[in-house]
Amino acid sequence: MRNGGEERKLAKDVERLTQLYEALLLVSHVVVQATNAKGLFDDVCRIIVDRGKFELAWIGMFDEVSKDIVPVAESGDRFDYVKAIRVSGADVPEGHGPSGISFRLNKNCITNDFLENPITKLWWDYAKKSGFRASATFPIRIKGVPVGVLNVYSNLAGYFQSKEIGLLEEAAGDISLALEKFAAEEDRRSATANLERYRAIVDSSSDSIISRDLDNNIVTWNREAERLLGWRADEIIGKSLDLIIPESRRGEFIRCQEMFRQYGSAVRELETIRVAKDGTPVRVYLIASPIFDEAGKLAGSAASLREISHRRALDEEIGRFFSSWADLLCVVNDEGYIERLSDSWTQALGWSTDELRCQPLLEFITPYDRQHFSNELQLIRCAQADGHAFDAGFQHRDDSIRILSWRASSIENG
Repeated sequence: MRNGGEERKLAKDVERLTQLYEALLLVSHVVVQATNAKGLFDDVCRIIVDRGKFELAWIGMFDEVSKDIVPVAESGDRFDYVKAIRVSGADVPEGHGPSGISFRLNKNCITNDFLENPITKLWWDYAKKSGFRASATFPIRIKGVPVGVLNVYSNLAGYFQSKEIGLLEEAAGDISLALEKFAAEEDRRSATANLERYRAIVDSSSDSIISRDLDNNIVTWNREAERLLGWRADEIIGKSLDLIIPESRRGEFIRCQEMFRQYGSAVRELETIRVAKDGTPVRVYLIASPIFDEAGKLAGSAASLREISHRRALDEEIGRFFSSWADLLCVVNDEGYIERLSDSWTQALGWSTDELRCQPLLEFITPYDRQHFSNELQLIRCAQADGHAFDAGFQHRDDSIRILSWRASSIENG
């Protein structure tokens, strides 16, 4: 038979646990409704103090730079306890209290004798002023890794027993689940933004960019691919890449895929053919690279195509012009090497085309004229003497000297 004192104690215990249950239900509700961490933290601290009838609740998050556990939300702090103290997640004196222990060891830290326990000695003076006699600290985690702590304080020594600890641990677990949800949403937003940026880059490219999965189905088809090959993206995405590969190039395509599978290497500047929607063959330069998933497994490939039909026609026209011209014509690049020259060079100087192209042009000029010739070319590059005429002595293959009259002009990229 219980006496009156025991019944009153039992009634208080029941009332306390009922308050905690109600607080936990409200915490669960705000976790479901929360859209950001700051609002969630504020609501949880407020509910724990107002409905759970605690003296103080605060949440601190670990700062990677300072290694401190920085308060981000609190409720009930009538004496500015949270503002006055410093706690750390590092192995320093300020990190040897309940918050630091809970964070570093990733476990609950219950201090039912706050004003006598040596681990809280640094904060005794502040705790006396605030009326704290017991505290409970719980790690807040993201995917099992501690990122912060939840601290709850009572004015009763010995307050935190198994049931109270279990309920508050659930609250900390709910906070952790909410943070994981926020992190996942942020990852999705970031991935979406990156995807949109990628699409914008791909769509604005002057090259046709096409990607495929391991089933050989087209996944990406940009605007330039629409222009070059005639299919709209919504017509061809999801269809087989075989639609644009002529039968004569299937073996070549298979060899490229084998390179991806065996070596993970890219295909550089392959001259090949693709088929447009109307059946027209289109000559292209192709650069292709394998695509790997997060686990490092081959997931498909991407290719950049650049049409070369017009480029080849232009090259052929220039070639005909150079071969038919009686004067010595050449194009010299910024490094001083001949990129293109007419047949008349061999006739005039005796050097073969390969010999003339494998050394800088200045090497064929007599030492006496070399500096003058170099200065003239520099003026032309700076567009200060475009179309300027001058003479220079050239070394024939038979060691004789041939004086040539020059008229040079700068050209784009040359």
